[in-house]
Formats: sequence, C-alpha cells, structure tokens
Amino acid sequence: MYITNSLLTEFDQELHDRCTMEYGYEQGVAEGAQQNAIANAINFLQEGDSPEKVARCCNLPLEQVLTLKSEMAHA
Repeated sequence: MYITNSLLTEFDQELHDRCTMEYGYEQGVAEGAQQNAIANAINFLQEGDSPEKVARCCNLPLEQVLTLKSEMAHA
C-alpha cells in the first residue's frame, strides 16, 4: 500500500504533459524536415540532377532517391 500511495503522490502531471508536448514537437519537426527533404529531392530530380547529387544535397539515402526517381518515371 505504501508503494502505491508513494507512486501516486509523486507523479507530476505538469511535468508529464510538458515532456509529452516536447516529444510531440520534436517528432513533428523531424517529420516536417523529412517531408521537406523529399519534396526538394523530387524538385531536383525533375530538374534533371543526378540521384547521387540529389541524395547528397537533400541529405537522403541514395536508395530512397532512386525509389523516388523510379516512382516519378511510373507516374
């Protein structure tokens, strides 16, 4: 019983909410950066740049850029 009461009284809801919000914000920023890199890669590929250059400039794996190029060719 002591452990249960101790755990319940030590929980800080504000701290929990702040940590959750910060984590969500960081995840959102990371996802947005990834989506932006992909959009930039597509633009570079449409301009005729090589997949190697696109991967280097957009900081994406070459395999991902090659997949994007293949998807563009089939669209």
